[in-house]
Amino acid sequence: MGLWRFEVSPAPDRADPLGASTLQMLREFSIRTVQAVRSAKLFLIELAEQDHHGEAATARRIADELLTDPVVETCSILFAGDQIPEAEGALSIEVHPKPGVMDPVAQSTALALTDMGVRTSSIRTAHRFELSPIPD
Repeated sequence: MGLWRFEVSPAPDRADPLGASTLQMLREFSIRTVQAVRSAKLFLIELAEQDHHGEAATARRIADELLTDPVVETCSILFAGDQIPEAEGALSIEVHPKPGVMDPVAQSTALALTDMGVRTSSIRTAHRFELSPIPD
């Protein structure tokens, strides 16, 4: 069993509406040093398979067939313990639901994975924001 991290973000040439609205919110709070915000959806999925090679193929299938629209999004996949890449000159912030709070996106993802024949132990979701340049 292994924990996989899927980071789904708008393709570099595509608009990022959540990033744009977050930037606008920062400006409304008088935080003007941030010039850009990029957002991503995070899926933390613990697969119930036993071998790492099989899990890697399943993780790629999940990204390609369920989580990512290849026309407008990109997806990076990391295994637990892999180094999370950080954009130089940017501050990364992850926002996770509080423990015990319902996560309807995780629930619908679990149902879709079951339909795909993928066994999971747990699924959690979050959002990641990269603020650049790093605010004062």
